[in-house]
Amino acid sequence: MDVCERRPAYPGIDGAHAHTRGNGTMAMNAGEEADLRRLRWRCRRGMRELDQLFERWLDHAWPQASDAERGVFLRLLDCEDDRLWHWFMGHEAATDAELDALVQRIRALPPR
Repeated sequence: MDVCERRPAYPGIDGAHAHTRGNGTMAMNAGEEADLRRLRWRCRRGMRELDQLFERWLDHAWPQASDAERGVFLRLLDCEDDRLWHWFMGHEAATDAELDALVQRIRALPPR
């Protein structure tokens, strides 16, 4: 049984990578930019603190993340806010090792 319930699929947000420019920055086509906007909207939660944590990960890690890491992040978004809050505050650990590892990486990111 999954730790978090699956929500309906979001078309286009499947972990597909943007293309890297010669200068190392990420170039996204219009479809990828629209997908990222939808993903940012999906990151909006009932708590501002969770919003900020997810936005920070999107800004710092999403462009370079592997498809597997992106999949774990999408699973994390399927979790309930109260459960996420307990994980991010360190009151509990996720029983799923991948989710717990991602929570710890997000917690370790520098503030904006």
